[in-house]
Amino acid sequence: MNFRSLQYLRFFAVLLTIMLIACATNAQTNETGQGCNDCNTITLRITGHSWILMPGIARCNECNAIATDHSQPVNNPQDQSTPDPQKPDPQKPDPQKNGSPTKVNILTGIGRVSQDGYKPLTGKERFHLYLNQTFVPPEAYLGALLSSGVDQIGNDPPEWGQGLKGYGIRFASRFGTNFVQNSIQAAGAAALHEEPRYVSSSSKGFFRRSEHALLFTLVTYNNSGKVTPAIANVGSIYAASMITTLWLPKRYTILGDGVRDGNLQFGLNGAFNLFEEFLPDIKKVFKH
Repeated sequence: MNFRSLQYLRFFAVLLTIMLIACATNAQTNETGQGCNDCNTITLRITGHSWILMPGIARCNECNAIATDHSQPVNNPQDQSTPDPQKPDPQKPDPQKNGSPTKVNILTGIGRVSQDGYKPLTGKERFHLYLNQTFVPPEAYLGALLSSGVDQIGNDPPEWGQGLKGYGIRFASRFGTNFVQNSIQAAGAAALHEEPRYVSSSSKGFFRRSEHALLFTLVTYNNSGKVTPAIANVGSIYAASMITTLWLPKRYTILGDGVRDGNLQFGLNGAFNLFEEFLPDIKKVFKH
């Protein structure tokens, strides 16, 4: 599909993704430290507090709060709390941090799972993920509503006209494309034992995580947690784009417009992966 108006929407989506990622990576705590060779202490400046660090203990110059390596800061040096036995070990992956394994991002329409503590979807979970991506509002309909709205404004394709009827046809077309793509992806991923969700990186650093996000447009995990070519994910993009030309006006061709739109959609998936990868960092920026 050669929807020129949608190309502008995709361009701004990529631009917005890059801007949000830049904000997230720049939101770092400003920390400075200075050591003393005579008394074996270190003065550390963190978020407005000047902490004197000694072996196993830290004291704030401003409020005299004391923190040890086994407790949170306390005002009384003799009142040291014991660790909460129910508090999860920060070194171990939290299986609940990703929420529901079938949750779908309302903006991207895709699911997300972390490399940490990765667990493949069960057959029932795969079906629920497919329903959430395809039929369950608002996640399943927001993308079609916005895309068909852009097509309506650009009168693309002009053969469908304007007004409520024209918008209805464009929405049905966009929803149909989404239905075809999700159906092919779900069936193919189940048959090939591939992960249909985006697998976020457990690495640190902007460039390593960005490289991971872009690489995972081509690869994914299998049920054993090993990297494998994302045949179902990539194939469903091009298959849906080419099948869509069957109900478009006759001037649209499968190998011309279908493949071209598949290329655009594949590129947009790279931006979506970047957005999903840095979404937790972006949320932290707006929380502060």
